[in-house]
Amino acid sequence: MSFTKGGEMKGIRWLVVLALMGAVIGGAWTALADEQKTVTWAHIWGGGTQRQQVTATIAQFEAANPDVKVEEIILDSATWQPKIRQMLAGNEPPDVFLWFPGPLMRELADLEVIAPLTEMWETYGIDYFIPEGFKAESTHKGDLWMLPWGYMPTVVLYNKHIFGELQLDIPTTIGDFERICETVKDAGYYPLGSGWSSAWRSSYAPELLITSYGGPDLYQSLMEMEVDWGNETCREAYAHWKDWVENGYWYPDSRSRRWQEGLSLFLNDECAMYTLGVYGVAMVEESGWVLGQDFDAFVFPQEDLDYPPSLTGSFEVWCMSAKAPHPVEAQRLLAFLASTRAQTNCAIYEGGMACNRFVDAYNSVGLMVQDAVNRGAVFHPVMGIALPPSGIELINKRATVDFYYDPDIEGFIAQCEAARAQYWAEKEE
Repeated sequence: MSFTKGGEMKGIRWLVVLALMGAVIGGAWTALADEQKTVTWAHIWGGGTQRQQVTATIAQFEAANPDVKVEEIILDSATWQPKIRQMLAGNEPPDVFLWFPGPLMRELADLEVIAPLTEMWETYGIDYFIPEGFKAESTHKGDLWMLPWGYMPTVVLYNKHIFGELQLDIPTTIGDFERICETVKDAGYYPLGSGWSSAWRSSYAPELLITSYGGPDLYQSLMEMEVDWGNETCREAYAHWKDWVENGYWYPDSRSRRWQEGLSLFLNDECAMYTLGVYGVAMVEESGWVLGQDFDAFVFPQEDLDYPPSLTGSFEVWCMSAKAPHPVEAQRLLAFLASTRAQTNCAIYEGGMACNRFVDAYNSVGLMVQDAVNRGAVFHPVMGIALPPSGIELINKRATVDFYYDPDIEGFIAQCEAARAQYWAEKEE
């Protein structure tokens, strides 16, 4: 099939769009306008630019669906996963809720607390909007279980004034990156900001280093607990991580602050760089900094060029509760969340990369990531999403955190291997 300039496929374009508009925007076949129903929508976005995307999306959906009112359930980001599990086990689960793919999604599907969405995908023609790669991430045991929303590749934000003052260039190798860190440190700044009260963010360094040296396949095999965490390539990556800790690259006491407070260190010129998902760009701009003038971003360098560039980051999806009080209306909301109109809000307000193939509303950092993906970069969810639950607890929330206080490579490997042994023991039960 050919593509128009905007990326939309000819031939089936209007058939699918009209079908989606008729089902989602019209809404008349499900309920009368004077019989308004409520659909509950649980998420973690109570403030900032992320709050704006929710407000805009709800306004658009309710205007197009006057018979449905959206009632938000805003959860604390530090405790929302156990809270969602508690709600799903109770008698009043949310209709639609924010979740992550991979083991976390498969766990809920196996527990039969979320509803399969295969029929919804077919009814509303979701394939037209969501690329095959994201559909594969949504599939488990032959069914689709989620609606992909946005992915947030990790980039390195950098202070252009500090880089200009010190005459630093964008790194293309790990050695370049380390020379930048040493130069920044000698000038009296911390090279990297930190804020990991949510422990899963502590894994940025090993994720980026493992994929830089071993490529996406090694990273994926580690997340699936199939290979030894002490293999030669991993040890090479860990050696750099150990050097970075011992050389004091990060602002100290990372566990004492949230990531937003870590970003404040960057904004206060105390740190030259900050590793964060692309959504951080919008928040830096909200502070008054100008992208391209005061700050910019780069993709972490790929050391072994035999592998394609790798990106890791969070990946947000929407699921529907198996006991959703309003399943018909919930599916209408999910279908609307797949639309170009709704997912453009993700790109504009959240600053992330929308999963809808037709969104075209990216800043220069988003275009940089899009270009990397177009050139073959592979995207994987971060450890806090990609690892199985036991791995998240023992590796992502314990071993990676411990490393910053005691960068013992053998101790780290031992913790990871214990988690791997536990995983396979549980699989065999």
